Amino acid sequence: MKNLRKKSPLSGNQIKSFRKLKQKKFRDLEGKFIIEGTRLCREILSFPEYIECFIFTHTNKHSEAIHSFHQLVTETRIPVFYTDSQHLQSLSDTHSPQGVAAVVKKKQNMTIINANYLLALDGIQDPGNLGTILRTADWFSIDGVLLSENSVDIYNPKVVRSTMGAIFRLSVLENVPLEKTLEEKRKQGYTVIAAVITGGIDPSLLDKSSKKIFLIGNESSGISVSEKYIDIKTTIPKPGKGESLNAAIAAAILLYEFNRYQ
Repeated sequence: MKNLRKKSPLSGNQIKSFRKLKQKKFRDLEGKFIIEGTRLCREILSFPEYIECFIFTHTNKHSEAIHSFHQLVTETRIPVFYTDSQHLQSLSDTHSPQGVAAVVKKKQNMTIINANYLLALDGIQDPGNLGTILRTADWFSIDGVLLSENSVDIYNPKVVRSTMGAIFRLSVLENVPLEKTLEEKRKQGYTVIAAVITGGIDPSLLDKSSKKIFLIGNESSGISVSEKYIDIKTTIPKPGKGESLNAAIAAAILLYEFNRYQ
């Protein structure tokens, strides 16, 4: 059956409003952010309650994937708007938008309950690192992520793209006062395991019981949390001569080694 849905142009006021979402202060104020590209937009279709609208360009030059996704979206009740490539570019932080974007509502009032394994991130500053860490946490079924107050914004466009959809599936608590939170979690029976460059045990030797918090530090300065909030230190063995590992790589190896011997 042919889709008879009327094509609604994106208004000037909408463009102006959505363009502001490229800035953190407006994302915080509005409780929204923008995603772009078919892959992320397909992911968010699984969570329709968070979608405010989809935005497509008028052009017919896009790939078959865009056309297929457009047909899928127009069969839903989600609002769809259209604009030209120049205006879509103004909403994007990439040089070559794929022809589709979405305005998405932030998750509100998230809590983490009945969690066995948590990941605590202490001052992660690089958007690509944070996105990759969240993607890794999703892969290894981490139950929730505690993101410190001095970490990069989780809704930064580069973070969102790097998560490859994990941002929609994970429970992430932002602006967490780590020391206070770790103290509370330890009283609840959690063991805090900090990844350090030297002096810790091999991650494969970690006890496999539940209620663990894996702590990853800042890319250059490491962990700022006081040692009194840490129960165990773990170090990834270094047969080579490198000075350190990228924070996202370290998180991936740590979670892999821990899961491999469960």
